[in-house]
Amino acid sequence: MRIIAFLKRRYPLPQAAAIFFPSLLVSMAATFGLTLLHLPKPAVMAISFIVLVAALSIAVAVIDRRNA
Repeated sequence: MRIIAFLKRRYPLPQAAAIFFPSLLVSMAATFGLTLLHLPKPAVMAISFIVLVAALSIAVAVIDRRNA
């Protein structure tokens, strides 16, 4: 709960949406593409999670850089 409270203070709702939604779309596209390659489901989920974390990290870095 402390992490959520910290993120709410650090990133107001418009910034949170700017971080979350593009990252989610990238992760969904990765999941779709990996599914089309007929990879096993555990591999698809693991790679999609890694893509989601990477996209979130990049989005947070871009938002922080704009605010600095």
